[in-house]
Amino acid sequence: MFLGGRHTRPLLLLAILCCYAGFTGYAAVALPVSVDDARAGPLTDKLVFKVFDAEPDIVESLQESEIDIIADTLSSSAIETLETSESIDVSRILSDSYAYFSINCVKYPFNITAFRRAVGFALDKWALIESLDGLEGEPLDSCVPKTDPLSIEGTLDYSYYEEDLATAHTLLDDSGFVDVDEDGIREAPDGSDFDVCIEVAESSSIAVACGDFLADALQRVNIDAYSQPTGFYEYVARLSFHGDYDFAFLGGSYAGIQELAYDYMTQYTDYYNFPNFHNASWDYWAEKVLYPTGYVEMQEAAVELQKICLHEVPAVMLYERSFISVYRTDRFEEFYSTPEEGTASWWTFYRVHLRDGSGGPFGGSFNVGAFYDYGDSINMFSTASAIGHWPLLPLYDTLLKPDPVGTPTYWLLESVLAETHDDNPAVPEGHTRFNINLVENATWTDGSSLTAEDVVFSLNYYRDAPGHPFGTYVRNITSCNSVNAYSMRVEFATESYWHLESIGKVPIIPGHVFEEMPPEDWRQWNPNPPKEPMVTSGPFNVTGYVEDDYLELTANPDYFRRPAEWPSPYEFEPIITSYGDVTVSSDAIGSKLNWTVHNASDSEYFIYLNSTVSRNGSLSSDYETIFFSLDSLSIGLYNCTIEVATSYGDSISDTVWVRIEEPPDDGSGEWIGFMHPVSLAATVVGIVVIIVFGTKTLQARKK
Repeated sequence: MFLGGRHTRPLLLLAILCCYAGFTGYAAVALPVSVDDARAGPLTDKLVFKVFDAEPDIVESLQESEIDIIADTLSSSAIETLETSESIDVSRILSDSYAYFSINCVKYPFNITAFRRAVGFALDKWALIESLDGLEGEPLDSCVPKTDPLSIEGTLDYSYYEEDLATAHTLLDDSGFVDVDEDGIREAPDGSDFDVCIEVAESSSIAVACGDFLADALQRVNIDAYSQPTGFYEYVARLSFHGDYDFAFLGGSYAGIQELAYDYMTQYTDYYNFPNFHNASWDYWAEKVLYPTGYVEMQEAAVELQKICLHEVPAVMLYERSFISVYRTDRFEEFYSTPEEGTASWWTFYRVHLRDGSGGPFGGSFNVGAFYDYGDSINMFSTASAIGHWPLLPLYDTLLKPDPVGTPTYWLLESVLAETHDDNPAVPEGHTRFNINLVENATWTDGSSLTAEDVVFSLNYYRDAPGHPFGTYVRNITSCNSVNAYSMRVEFATESYWHLESIGKVPIIPGHVFEEMPPEDWRQWNPNPPKEPMVTSGPFNVTGYVEDDYLELTANPDYFRRPAEWPSPYEFEPIITSYGDVTVSSDAIGSKLNWTVHNASDSEYFIYLNSTVSRNGSLSSDYETIFFSLDSLSIGLYNCTIEVATSYGDSISDTVWVRIEEPPDDGSGEWIGFMHPVSLAATVVGIVVIIVFGTKTLQARKK
């Protein structure tokens, strides 16, 4: 089953707040009790992200059922091949990614609106898309993509989709762009010669093709234009610091109406506003978008911003790309596609499950292929991770979670009451206060409860951590305190429609873990799972990682939305048996340690020699003996530890101390004391479980 639809992200507070004046409390969300609940999950045992270097390898792996989905962009030829492959589907959905030409609006004569509009009418966007090899998409006029319900695309009485040379010529003629010297090239209204340098990324064939296409279009209306391939970072840096340029090719993903408001505001010329666009009407409506008192006001402002952008053309929008996803359908079902992620989405990872014919709905390993190492996103504090792949890894929970079509729903939130001074005189004028109740059955993977203290700690931590990537979402918080174990109060210094969304999207972190790291030291956080187990709250946790090879996530057995029908993994405790500490002669041959592991099928093990991984492997049954040779060890004392990471998130270990000594004086090479092979074979030593990691102790799990 494939599920996708129109992206409805800005309906956030339409669905949640309804209106700002006179906030109302939110209805509590019932927790799922059945797999049929659309928010129950996860449904698979594991998610495994495999790294590939070459396209032929990842395509073959999908065809051979070694992976179930490709989470990356493929060439047109690869997609054509896979479309004819058995049990493989190719889905297409418009993404929130688009491309455009930024125009330097303070440079003469590009500061003339009629000139910029003429550029738009001279361009045939349909023909441009058809000419671009390897690109699928649709023309775009508005600065808000079609995937966003706030977009006014196609609602005005004019469009820049198709070439309209007559209108372009008229605009140029009427505004004084005429061929004064009759050389076939128009001069500026002041009679001066000018040309248009169109800078494009030399590393991108699509960018170069777009530059050539625009140059040809401008020449058809007698404008001297040429495309100039340039180092991408060179000209982006120049645009960022508002250096000189004419036109520049840019692309990216739509970040929401708030970011768009900043993009063209006069006052934001430190990093935003690449076109150097100065427009009082834009500034007025941008403020309305950033600080609205209700959905209707925000929607009106969003519409007006787009009208300004379409008429003033500070940037020529080109196209909105299609998200093309490729996946197998023979074993798993229930795939979800979103404009931000395609079909390899958070919701696919959360809800995908085995078909009935494959033993479903529960269990199995869903394998994801990509050219990107998703292990790089384990550290959600890194800036690249925070703005890139972090939301895809289902490790930490948030207060709100956009559903598969983008409508935010409560996740850790159970109910909220928002107040202003008009609602409650105790709230200072101009402030907003949110009274929040949380679900009461969410836990951390170390067994402790997720409480209001954790949420309060997280919001204050991000606010106080200098330069933290999540700090921008909480910067206007004036106070944040818990009321009781599952209730809290957050207050903002301004009244804005967006405050709840801001705090709703940041990951909640365990206060009892991060309290040891001051906010100013946040950059030092460097998780190293599974050797150092992570304390998380999400539907999965990290149980295996090899850089540039694979990342393995295992379902959290205590997840608060876990379906009631899911069989319990705790019927039997995993245990390790060993024979205790040993002493071995340095000239002994064939000496080895052995551990027997019970009840840990489908687990990974790691053998550490003095804290360094010496060997690792997998366990395929519930009773396996693992041997470790001592022949290579020189004289000395060694800590030999085996750690077993179970398939449901726990880690158990056993340590054996090994002493390698000089051979006996008689040169017999005999084993010392109880370590003679015969005595060793006859010795039965009790079970030793030295350390228990994970969400709870095993005894606690049985209870």
